[in-house]
Amino acid sequence: MDTQKTLCLTFQSLSEHYELSRSTFNYASHSMIRMDIVLLVLDTARGDITNSLINDGELPNLATLAKGGQYYTNARANGPWTVPSHGTIFTGEYPSENGIHGNDPTYEQVPLVAELRDRGYETGGFSANPWLGSDFDFDQEFDYFCNEYDYYINGASMADVVRSSKDLKTRIKRFVSEADRKSIPKSIGNASFYIYQRARRQDSGGKYLLSRTGRWLSNRSNRPKFAFINITEPHLSYEIPNKWLPNNISQDEIEDVIQDPADYNAGLQELSEADCEILTETYTATLRYIDDCIEYILDRARENTTFIIIGDHGEHFGEYNRFGHQYSLHKELLHVPLIINGPTVENQVIRKPVELKELYDVILSFSQKKPMTLSPTENHFAEIISPRPSFDQLTARPSSNPRSYVHRYSQGARCIIKRKYKLIEFPNGEKRLFENGSLQEDPPQNIVDSLSETIGDKAGEIEAESNSELDLSDSVTSRLDDLGYV
Repeated sequence: MDTQKTLCLTFQSLSEHYELSRSTFNYASHSMIRMDIVLLVLDTARGDITNSLINDGELPNLATLAKGGQYYTNARANGPWTVPSHGTIFTGEYPSENGIHGNDPTYEQVPLVAELRDRGYETGGFSANPWLGSDFDFDQEFDYFCNEYDYYINGASMADVVRSSKDLKTRIKRFVSEADRKSIPKSIGNASFYIYQRARRQDSGGKYLLSRTGRWLSNRSNRPKFAFINITEPHLSYEIPNKWLPNNISQDEIEDVIQDPADYNAGLQELSEADCEILTETYTATLRYIDDCIEYILDRARENTTFIIIGDHGEHFGEYNRFGHQYSLHKELLHVPLIINGPTVENQVIRKPVELKELYDVILSFSQKKPMTLSPTENHFAEIISPRPSFDQLTARPSSNPRSYVHRYSQGARCIIKRKYKLIEFPNGEKRLFENGSLQEDPPQNIVDSLSETIGDKAGEIEAESNSELDLSDSVTSRLDDLGYV
């Protein structure tokens, strides 16, 4: 029997029967001189909701970390969605400076990881988000990189297989093609593990990624370790085990609520007050679930580990007539949780505004055993250069009638927040001033001019340009569609 036929039969057989034993974890060695660093991103974790749950003790693991470390209650992202926010963290530059945004989400380099490797760190990446993977060269500087489905790094990528199509025959062909180019035994191992996972879980891969990270951290090594994890359970479509769902909301009710912000932005669907309540409660349930899963890394990390836990951006649930995290620079998207906990971190609550951009230097400071705190900022800067889905993609939907704010933000925008004021500027010259969250119809010109000058000092001009279409593989397109970006 030839190899391809054997692989086909193996894959089909594994779809019906499987048996996979759990790996035994090796517990951590505590003899490292330099500390391990864990950067955990709770994708779409909104600041006000997450912090409220922490303060009320409803996220016990995060509450313990916050109580024993630096708890930043007013941390702010520099971009309202995954690509610009992560680009800023990993380069230490604003999106318009580093060039990583919706029109070009590819990383020419990943300076933070490269610098840590140069300093002797072993680097591991664990990502459930397709924007942060091999398709956009995000993995290039990591010694080890893992997505939510793969057990062996040198086997066929089950993430690519699963995302290639919903048709089983197409998936089998993709699996055979991948396995032929890589290790056949490890490809079969990945297929086994994928089926095992799907039979046991109903989340977006967060539990596995955190468990996998814990295992990687606990493996003995003579080098300090840096682990980056992005988990997407708080991101639509809210995949968590049923036992974690709100008791007062049925599964049918959750499935009936709109799950596609793009349809909402295109004017094709509406959100009722009841819909927003269902979405918010389900979203809150995902945070409780992930807090429980965080124990996988807390239990297995070495004692000299510094944890940095953040949200990369927030989410709208009807505020300002918006849903999702595109076409907006409001606080619901920019205010994020931030906790730093480690053996050299002083216990304190920091209420002054800080920017995630500062994390680049702070993370590097821990690698030098000279830990810094994030510097408070009087002027918080954020920008959106190219929303996704693009305006053209929204208008291409049959019967679409994009909402007014979609037109306004379609070419990008940037803002500066200073105390009670926020100024948003658009490439066409329009400026909108908010005071304590309320739009000012007749704003004081001196305040507008002063804030506008500050924006100019922060970064260069945004030039109005059409959102380019990205050349994406079928697998990535499928996953981004699931997340509402296509």
